[in-house]
Parts: sequence; C-alpha cells; structure tokens
Amino acid sequence: MTKEIEINYANVWSFLLNKGEAYVIRAEEFQPGEYICRHGTESVQCIVDKVIEANPLVMREYVNKSGFSSLQEWMSRAARVHMSHVRGGPFRKMMSLMDKKYLLHLKLILENKE
Repeated sequence: MTKEIEINYANVWSFLLNKGEAYVIRAEEFQPGEYICRHGTESVQCIVDKVIEANPLVMREYVNKSGFSSLQEWMSRAARVHMSHVRGGPFRKMMSLMDKKYLLHLKLILENKE
C-alpha cells in the first residue's frame, strides 16, 4: 500500500502542481520515497527526496518553495494544522509546538503521455 501525504492548503497544492515541487512541514519524520499527495478528492504521485529538520532559520531558506507568501504565514498555518491533529488538552497542544518538525521536499512525478 502506498503511503499518503495530505496537503492541507489549496495554495500549497496549486504550487506543487504548477511548479512541480513544494516544501511542506510535518511533525513526523517521513522516509524518502514515493507517496500519494492528496488534497481533498484530488491526488497525484510524488516523491519525497529530502527530509530536513525544520526550524525558522531553515524554513526561511525554503519559503519561496512553500506556496506561502511569508515565513510568518507559513509558520502560523503549519501550527494551526498541527494543533488540530494533537490529542490532549491546551497544555499538551502548546508543548507539542516545541516537538521536532521536518521539512519534506515533494517532487511531482510527471507521467509520460505519448
């Protein structure tokens, strides 16, 4: 079974489809390899070719390939999605923001159409 990566925001999804690549942030470490990238009911095949431990300094280098207009927007949207997935009370949710995060470099697999 192929593993999936959910793309939560339409701007990141369209960036991936238009540019053929995007950086996304996740709270769990993914292994490089092939995945199904999904946004709502749409899906495409993609490859994770790089996994980088994330922090604001590292994220600043890749913001122009994230689909977001600024580092602040990227970080706040990532935190919002992260908080919605964390189980537990408000203290656990806040503490989880300090857990390790990872940047995944997604590359679209383009099908050969002949």
